Amino acid sequence: MYNWLRYLLLFNFCMFLLPSVIFAKCDYQRNAELMEIAKNVQFSYTYHINEQAVPIFNIYLSNYTNDIYVVDNYGNKVDENSIKGINYPDGENIKFIIYSNDSNCYGDKLSSKYISLPKYNVYSKKKECIDYPKFKYCQLWINSNIVESDFYDELELYKSNMVKTVNNDDFHDNDVPSIVVVIGISLFALIIILIFIKRLHK
Repeated sequence: MYNWLRYLLLFNFCMFLLPSVIFAKCDYQRNAELMEIAKNVQFSYTYHINEQAVPIFNIYLSNYTNDIYVVDNYGNKVDENSIKGINYPDGENIKFIIYSNDSNCYGDKLSSKYISLPKYNVYSKKKECIDYPKFKYCQLWINSNIVESDFYDELELYKSNMVKTVNNDDFHDNDVPSIVVVIGISLFALIIILIFIKRLHK
């Protein structure tokens, strides 16, 4: 009786040290299936400009199933319905981690995907950009931060180059008739000289 109690106490002590719950794991076939589901998930986005002239992005999931769930790098747990209500700022690199939703291997990481949102150019709505839409800092989306002083310095340089280009075009256009006149006069003078030389030899 004493030995039986001793083994019972030892067993309870070991159970206390070991995890009290043993989780079942997905077998290889199920894990491969979940990996394929995660691989097929696609992300896309749309945007709108709010009243403060700031772009707001909405990201959408497709090929989503209940076998998985997704968490973004802001800590939002998202699915094909809830993600539509989450707004993301421009210029962000959003990381999405796809996990298993299977009860046998819940929370196992299956895949990671990234969405890089374009950066909105606040200068694109300025009057200067309406007047000079081809200026490099007037694009709607831009990859770098623009300092205001750089914007105006580069704009002045751009405008100056435009004037030079126009003047050069005008110069070359005016050159054509001038060259024709010079050639004509030279030919006329050459003919006169040849006639004069011919008469001298008579």
